[in-house]
Amino acid sequence: MDSWQKSGLKGLLGVGVFTVYSFSWGADDSSRQKHMGVGGWGLGRDCRGIEIVWKRDARETFLGTFFRVKPGEDIRLGSGMAIFSPDCKRFWFTSYEINANTVKPKIDIFDTNSGKRIFTTVGLYPAWSPDSLSIYMSRAGKTFQLWSFSVVDAKEQLISEVADYRHCLPSGEGVEWYPVNFDLNGNILWRVAITVFSQNRITNREQLLLLEKLLLIDAQTRQLLKEEVVPSECGN
Repeated sequence: MDSWQKSGLKGLLGVGVFTVYSFSWGADDSSRQKHMGVGGWGLGRDCRGIEIVWKRDARETFLGTFFRVKPGEDIRLGSGMAIFSPDCKRFWFTSYEINANTVKPKIDIFDTNSGKRIFTTVGLYPAWSPDSLSIYMSRAGKTFQLWSFSVVDAKEQLISEVADYRHCLPSGEGVEWYPVNFDLNGNILWRVAITVFSQNRITNREQLLLLEKLLLIDAQTRQLLKEEVVPSECGN
């Protein structure tokens, strides 16, 4: 891994990331167990007095994702992932809106003080900005797009987009697999799986290459600071 990628992974403290490899279900699996939350690598976040709880009954049947305002007072969110903001004032919750012919990925923003939903938007793989004032998320269409969404006034902004993308999670464990991360300077590290066709010099036949595009983007100016294409282990 290149040095600029490593520095970004080290700068994740305070940024919301789901560490998939450390996740395990239990009767009451809580954000306080630090399996999920900020920091990556299983460090998690423990927000004082509140928690996100994933519940199962005695038969291990999943009951849903809950926001625990205080002991004995749980608000059911649905079935999805939830991550607290670095300042613990808000959390996002992911789910899917299913209609007759469409399945739309949805992100709800909740206030931790009231437990009420304050904003809803559409997107995939949300990640908190280091200042807790926005989330960064991906949208898939003709291109794969990176958007910012303000949790203060709900303003959205297109940050970047990539053509010839694949619906495939980046490779790696912990924070490395998550599409959006941040470096120590607050710049965005965005990973996108792509396909590239190349001519094989030996067989003279066209071959499909499975790659990942790594982009380092200035969060303020949206300027592309660095771009790198690397082999991908993701072949879905």
